[in-house]
Amino acid sequence: MADSQIYARQLLMKRHGYPLWIPEPYGHSPIYRTKGVRIGDVGYVTQDGGFETLFNIRASPSDPINRRGVPNGFQEVHLHAHDVVHLPNFHHLNSAVTSTSAKQRSLDAGFSVTQAQTIVGAGAALEYVWTSTEGAILHLPKGASRITATKSVFREQVMRHAKNWYKFAFECSDVSNGSLYLITGCDKTSSWMVGAFSDCSSGSQAVLQLSVAGLLEGQLSYNYSWATSSPAIQRVGPSVDQTTAWDEDPDALERDNNIFASDAPQGSNQCAFIRGYKITLRRDVLRRILGGSTTTIQISSIEDATEEDIQRNSFSNAGQPPAWYSKANTKAGDDRDSGGEWDEEVGDDLPSDEGDVCLEEVPGPYEGCHPSTWINNFMLEKYPNAEVAITHDDDWIGLIDEDDRSWPTDEELSLRLQHRYSFNHSQDAVSPSPIQLDTGSKRSISTTTPSADNGERAKKRVRTTPKGRDSAASQKRRRPPCHSCRKKKTRCEFDWDTGPCKMCLRNELDCVPWKSHAQDNSSPQTEHRARRRSVSQEL
Repeated sequence: MADSQIYARQLLMKRHGYPLWIPEPYGHSPIYRTKGVRIGDVGYVTQDGGFETLFNIRASPSDPINRRGVPNGFQEVHLHAHDVVHLPNFHHLNSAVTSTSAKQRSLDAGFSVTQAQTIVGAGAALEYVWTSTEGAILHLPKGASRITATKSVFREQVMRHAKNWYKFAFECSDVSNGSLYLITGCDKTSSWMVGAFSDCSSGSQAVLQLSVAGLLEGQLSYNYSWATSSPAIQRVGPSVDQTTAWDEDPDALERDNNIFASDAPQGSNQCAFIRGYKITLRRDVLRRILGGSTTTIQISSIEDATEEDIQRNSFSNAGQPPAWYSKANTKAGDDRDSGGEWDEEVGDDLPSDEGDVCLEEVPGPYEGCHPSTWINNFMLEKYPNAEVAITHDDDWIGLIDEDDRSWPTDEELSLRLQHRYSFNHSQDAVSPSPIQLDTGSKRSISTTTPSADNGERAKKRVRTTPKGRDSAASQKRRRPPCHSCRKKKTRCEFDWDTGPCKMCLRNELDCVPWKSHAQDNSSPQTEHRARRRSVSQEL
């Protein structure tokens, strides 16, 4: 597994969004690189762990950052100042985001994460220790800020334009179905270190020592030293200052600063985490919008593939191909579906060497470790009529509990998803929506089970017996009063077994249940009254 994939899988548990192994800004425009990833970007996570932007829906079609062009039906989105929330220093100075198994310890009595910026002398150090077979860390010497936009503004855009966006993406880049991302928030910094390791020997430790090297241009500089049973990989940046685009049109720079004023807080253009909508199309819809054009099979890495993987009908579940499998489309007119599985009517022969199938190593996203893609596939399977599925990073974050020490199994995720979310199925699109649980009532237990009406949830409330009362007492309290007590509005203790209530006995009244007042003379109450009269007469 690639370093970027190990890093992402480990830090997803921290619930900050999707972690980027390459925080530096991608982009063909120097103006774009001055701020890096922006709210409104539509793009994908590359195989090596960076974010590649195709276009931005907050910029005009003629804007330099949209120089690749824009999709058909492109609609520019305008955000107001109150639509974007900026949280400065969301990640504190010299803070670290580590995988769940890491523990921190200080090697210097005068050194701590929160006080590191005050140290002038070199040599102070921290250690991060892992006892797991793999782990990851993000160190932020200067901290990081968080920017988040109102999601509702962008959700409508995704629902309306997802198909055109995918058509444009396939025309100008190597993407796979399920990889397209619309950014609605991110965590920005100006310096960082990312590191990851895997295949560490069982029972051994992985140790990262972080030491202060000294001051460099008024800022602390750090040395990082790993001690593991298997090699650890780290990256430190930024290596190049890209915050200024000297050769660009001054007017274009000014427009960019006006539109994206909040997207590079304190001049930070390095992106540690992204958050947004992940978009997936149904296979036949994707084939339809591409017009049946010839494309190549794209594989993230063929090293993990076996002969059985490449043969037709080799996937145990057509909806869940192997992790290395990224995308497959075939020539128009072929009797093969777009998921890479050969139709049985074609025959048992393997693909010929005549050029109808081409395997090649291409850059592309690793979708196997992104939970939003898993949720999208779940919804498309649940709703056969839906053509588009969208999931925001906040949705999968809502499935991870604070006490989770490892990534939940698919079965556990499926259970949590169906208990915590309903599904909005409007027109041809589907998306998850959090269920607002009633936490105010502590006397009831709410159990939620999926109903058969296309996934809509039917809530069933089970009322428990109040504390301190047994079931018999509760049943007795709910029995109807007698006719006399009902008229006087007093407490009644009538019981079919014990006879009249105390009030009726004391006042020598007929004790008849309210609902039995119109009964005939053969009722138990009538017989009881007759016996009482006969005893009174004898006395």
